[in-house]
Amino acid sequence: MRCQKHHEVLSLQSKVKHFEDGREYSKLSDEIIRKNHKIDSLQKEKEKLRTEIKELHRKNYEMESELKAEQNSYETLLNAYNKLNDRVTESDLIYSDQFAEQMDKLFLDLMKRIEDLEGKNKKLTAQINRDYTNSSTPSSRDPNHAKIISNSRTPSGRKPGAQPGGKPNRRKHFTPTEPTVYLVPKEVAEHPDEWEMLDNSRVRQLVDVKMVVTCTEYCAHAFRNKKTNKIIFSAFPDNVVNEMNYGESLKALCCLLL
Repeated sequence: MRCQKHHEVLSLQSKVKHFEDGREYSKLSDEIIRKNHKIDSLQKEKEKLRTEIKELHRKNYEMESELKAEQNSYETLLNAYNKLNDRVTESDLIYSDQFAEQMDKLFLDLMKRIEDLEGKNKKLTAQINRDYTNSSTPSSRDPNHAKIISNSRTPSGRKPGAQPGGKPNRRKHFTPTEPTVYLVPKEVAEHPDEWEMLDNSRVRQLVDVKMVVTCTEYCAHAFRNKKTNKIIFSAFPDNVVNEMNYGESLKALCCLLL
């Protein structure tokens, strides 16, 4: 019993010594500073997300207001259209074709605008409801998220990455289109009698792309009729309409570079 008490006293004295020389206090201070930095960073991310959500809510409210206004305008025009149809007599039907076409065009324009506004509304709603589960947003931006996929693997104790003895993953080699260049060390070139070539070798490839510019010139000579003195030229191909023209391959390359 006395021996156990003695060990406890020695342990407490050791802990007190660590606190007295400042090592434990310094560790705790550094840990508190790191935690405070992390809390500040999370607070900034939280405020940024709040600002983005408020902006999306504002845009959504504006779109809903605009959509309601368009629907009211559509209903007003539809009511006016129905009233005009009620007033039309048989004698007026002869002159109503143009008016009907205008009303149909206006109706189609309003329907198109309503569909566009509904699409924008759905897009904004999806942006508001976007999180790490349905977008590329990292889950670290949502500190209170629930872990969906649990890691059921047991730790192996090995370091991450390639393991000793494993088969390396090498890049796929191309079939050479040029003659193979055989390299000879400087020492072998200077004293070939002192060296012999073995079966093993090292191979490396240099892959490159060559762009060849081609130009086709079309020349249309003038011809004059001996009787009428009429001068004509031969017609150029359909894709040669200007003084300088560019082929389909070059146009496609320019589109890819934009």
